[in-house]
Amino acid sequence: MTAGWQAKKATPWHQSHDLISISLPAHILDGFRIYCEADDFSKWAKSATMEQFDAVALRVFNNLFTSAAYHQVRKKVDVDTVLCNNILYNQDALLYWLLVKSIKAGNISCVVLVLRVWMVMMRTPKTMPCYADAIFETLEHLEQYPETVRKFFLHNWLVNLTGKPNGFKEVDLLQEHQNFWLKPVRDFLHEGSKAVNQCSAFSRYRPDDREWEQKGFQGDPEATADIGEEADDSQEEEPGDYEATAEDLADDDEEPIEMADTLIAVAVSIIDNQ
Repeated sequence: MTAGWQAKKATPWHQSHDLISISLPAHILDGFRIYCEADDFSKWAKSATMEQFDAVALRVFNNLFTSAAYHQVRKKVDVDTVLCNNILYNQDALLYWLLVKSIKAGNISCVVLVLRVWMVMMRTPKTMPCYADAIFETLEHLEQYPETVRKFFLHNWLVNLTGKPNGFKEVDLLQEHQNFWLKPVRDFLHEGSKAVNQCSAFSRYRPDDREWEQKGFQGDPEATADIGEEADDSQEEEPGDYEATAEDLADDDEEPIEMADTLIAVAVSIIDNQ
């Protein structure tokens, strides 16, 4: 795993996300340990009032999570490079986590706020990376849109298919999910039981022989193959080309299976009405 502008490969998102989710809380806790000014951090945490907690939280943020803190450390004669790098990491990680939580909560205002900050952070005196340029153009368009169009744009940036709290996802990510599930669902409906084996993520959707005959789930409407023989053959086959892995589903808590349910239900209803 490598990182930085000079890396030959892009930093893997999922591993980076997991590392940030672990290290950021650890850095915050360590900041509280340093600035609570107590000999026993555990005892302080159990006895601290909300006012004391807020006061320490403010000191932690001002000293370990801001650009002002970074520049203050840089002004010292003996610059602590490790501390400088930690402050920069804390700031970037906190902004990223704000974006993640804002997306899940459907708080589009915070999403736009983070994008505004990132647009400035990505720019350099000589260049403007493509991501910063894309953010700039998007925000500029939002400023120029009429009020109705701007609200329409912002209100359709995030979608919650489940209706549950913290269930929002980006529209482009949902489109990727649909594309991801489209092929296995299509193969399942058009190729019969051979398209899905018992090792597949869709094995629980396999109808019995009578349903195959009643609904005609074969690819060829005039197919006369013996369904029972086909089912026996499928038991001896090696796992199919498609198998959903843990990594495939890592970013999808509940939506993919629920989306698959919806897609299959629609496809079955279309077949029933033909």
